Amino acid sequence: MMEPYLATVLARLCRARTVDENDCWIWQKSLQKDGYGQISVRGRMKLAHRVSYELHVGPISAGLELDHTCRVRSCVNPQHLEPVTSVVNTHRGLDAIGWRRGGGACRRGHERTPDNCYTDSRGKLQCRPCQRLNQARKYKRRADLGVPQRKATPTS
Repeated sequence: MMEPYLATVLARLCRARTVDENDCWIWQKSLQKDGYGQISVRGRMKLAHRVSYELHVGPISAGLELDHTCRVRSCVNPQHLEPVTSVVNTHRGLDAIGWRRGGGACRRGHERTPDNCYTDSRGKLQCRPCQRLNQARKYKRRADLGVPQRKATPTS
């Protein structure tokens, strides 16, 4: 049996959503800048899709995050959420939106694939070949200026 407070949270979740043509439960209340819904639970802001999943399905295992299989960040339908590792979630995100953001290639023409792209700490899609070129150019510029280069320390 659900504790009374959680029953009221569930009722708030149900009132604060609309259902679209793809059966997404679109969160109609507070959204974060990145488009994810948020709800106050016991005085703390929580991600609405995580609260919905935990109330409808159960706890999310440690080390996993929820992937929106519908690719709609404001969706709180637990049937559209799948617990996956961060690596799987990132790769799925690259497959779904990475290509639409900048086409199938970066600005230098490198093909965007999960193997040569990654998401940096700011959530921005980065191209590994471009990163290598930038590092090589930086290394050469420092060498031309006579700046000592850092050497890798051997591990024992």
